[in-house]
Amino acid sequence: MVGPDYSIVHRGIFPHNPKAVREECSFAKDEGLATMREWLYFNDAAGWGKNSFEKNIPKGTQFPPPWDDQVKRIKARLILNDQYELLAEATTQRLHLLRAGYQLGNIEIKKVSRKGIRFNVPVCNVTPGHGVPTGFDAERVVFLRTMVWDQNGRLVFQSGDLDPNGDLRDSHSFYVHNNELPLDRQLMTLQTRFITRNVRGGEREAIVNVPYSLDPLPYIRPSTRPFTVLGRPIGARKHKQNIEVNGQRMASYHIGKKQLNGPGN
Repeated sequence: MVGPDYSIVHRGIFPHNPKAVREECSFAKDEGLATMREWLYFNDAAGWGKNSFEKNIPKGTQFPPPWDDQVKRIKARLILNDQYELLAEATTQRLHLLRAGYQLGNIEIKKVSRKGIRFNVPVCNVTPGHGVPTGFDAERVVFLRTMVWDQNGRLVFQSGDLDPNGDLRDSHSFYVHNNELPLDRQLMTLQTRFITRNVRGGEREAIVNVPYSLDPLPYIRPSTRPFTVLGRPIGARKHKQNIEVNGQRMASYHIGKKQLNGPGN
């Protein structure tokens, strides 16, 4: 069983494989090839352990231990091949899960005139149990990518495309903040936004990063009131934009006349 998310951990560490990971302080027989710390130094992208790499290693190439042993690099590659097969199987199941939760309706043309085209795309939640996305709905970025071409194959409109950092062209994009890319004003996204309270009244949208403390000793400052009353922290709240059970969200788009200036328009 898999969920809607995907792993970004080194392939030697996840999926869990007793033949791959060895504990640093093992008190029993351990058949793992390397520790988690050592796996992080294995350069999977460079092709370590592949025949094409091992037969053409440049002179003077140095490998961190224990990967300075060619036999271990080849064994690691065999393990990674099995890991990629498991991840491919999980990807297939994840796509089935997402297709079972989301459904796109037919494109609805609302208006066609000299001023442009207006159309809608229904996005539906067909799950009977919970809203979509669920759980970490502020971290799970679900959006609709829409692209329109003219009869000559020229792209005349797009929404939901990404900037060079892999972010949507919304208020979270540094390229939008720096005026290097325009704001995607027609973006259809289901990502929940964090709203924080200002010092002197009012609220604003903010990116709540993962807290990191330089102090090795954990310290939690006690709150002035119980969270069980409000159900959330005092200084922040979530502006949910997900779709309720059996609900529908309409993505609306407009293509202006300046974009429809090709042949036949």
